[in-house]
Amino acid sequence: MIGQTPGTLRAVKAAKNTNGGPRCREIVPRPAAGAGRGFTLIELLVVIAIIAVLTGILAPAIAMVRELARQATCGTNLRSIGTGLAIYAESKGEGAYPYMPLNGAGWGVEIGTGRIVDGDRGAGQSRNPSATLYLLVREGTCKAEAFVCPSSGERAGTSGDYWDFRSGLNISYSLMMPYGPKRYFEDTSESVILLADSSPYFDPSTGLRNSVAPVNLNGADDEEAKAGNSPNHKGLGQNVTQAGGSTRFVERADVGVDGDNIYTRAARQTDPGGTVPVGGGDVGPAGPRDTFLVP
Repeated sequence: MIGQTPGTLRAVKAAKNTNGGPRCREIVPRPAAGAGRGFTLIELLVVIAIIAVLTGILAPAIAMVRELARQATCGTNLRSIGTGLAIYAESKGEGAYPYMPLNGAGWGVEIGTGRIVDGDRGAGQSRNPSATLYLLVREGTCKAEAFVCPSSGERAGTSGDYWDFRSGLNISYSLMMPYGPKRYFEDTSESVILLADSSPYFDPSTGLRNSVAPVNLNGADDEEAKAGNSPNHKGLGQNVTQAGGSTRFVERADVGVDGDNIYTRAARQTDPGGTVPVGGGDVGPAGPRDTFLVP
């Protein structure tokens, strides 16, 4: 043809492919694999199920870690109170632990009964043994916060020129019984336990004897022994502090001298579980090696 370049004509024919050969195909890029694709319902349910299983596995472990942290804080509290007892005795120059006097009416009264009764002029009042520990707060030797175990759910009370804690909900710990015909409280050796998490045999809100019978720990396995442990740590055990200041966490209550139950008055001849008196000024530890923690 006039005005047409032979090479151009061949190119056009090839493009049209008039002979019925394979035609040219338009190349359309494919989207990348998975682009714009969301989770299916089944996949989402699988993920939720995995998360639920992991939570169920990890939750107890996390709870245990938290409880161990609370146990450690509780032990620090008791150690500071034990140190406070020694500092108090030294500061008074008499070598005596704090002591709130009471008359023959006994110590079987609610915590806080003598809170506003002067410790000197009110010597004729009945008192709870907790008043003895409050002297450490009154004197500024220990802070009120130190008397609350973080596992107990109790709260620190207000401090000030009082003569006892406001209620049992402001104190989580038990002290060697300071009353009785002889104050073994001051004659103990360093191996005797003076302080621990609160006793299972007293109402935590009042400090009065409850209806729980003393547990016989003689021959009891560790699972059975939990019934005789402090309620502070859900029966798992209790922190204890010896007269020498040593503090540790124990899983049984029969950790006193010669396997003595620290929460009962020794009376193995008549009661293998020991006894827990209801109250009275004439009832104290059975001897210098008997730990009897109240309330």
